[in-house]
Amino acid sequence: MSKYFFTFFLLPLSFFPTLLAQDQSPNPIQGVWKIVEIRLEVSGKEYINPEPQPGLMIFTRDYYSMVWMPLDKVQPDNASIWHPTDAEKIQQFNSIVVNSGSYTLSDSQLTTLPIVAKTPEFIGGKASYLWKVAQDSLQLDAIDNYSRDGILDEDQQKFRTTLILVRVE
Repeated sequence: MSKYFFTFFLLPLSFFPTLLAQDQSPNPIQGVWKIVEIRLEVSGKEYINPEPQPGLMIFTRDYYSMVWMPLDKVQPDNASIWHPTDAEKIQQFNSIVVNSGSYTLSDSQLTTLPIVAKTPEFIGGKASYLWKVAQDSLQLDAIDNYSRDGILDEDQQKFRTTLILVRVE
């Protein structure tokens, strides 16, 4: 009996860690990335911001977080420090992209699925990007954004955004 127990139960279990290791392929976007360039294409004209305001994207095995500012210059402080006016709040809201959640990755497409987002209708929605990695550089070309109800962000379709990032960790 003990001979059969070893052959049919213990021996197959010894291969289990090897099978798990083979199942996990390396994730080329996993890590911390800093935005170093933003390209916008509007009506056939390309605008390049080679020194964008700070922005980070963090990708773990299953989750992501992104915070970035599509601005050319540093935002001014509030007229009354820590006490923005309504106009300042609107300007600040419009000057930053913030969302975190899970993501899926295929050979050419990254799809983010926000769990938390600055914009309420984006929670439960999705954004799609074409992606490519070359050494420590990541390029993301925005394709589309959808609300949780499946409504396409048509404003985002009026221009094409490309983000160039470098790995910082």
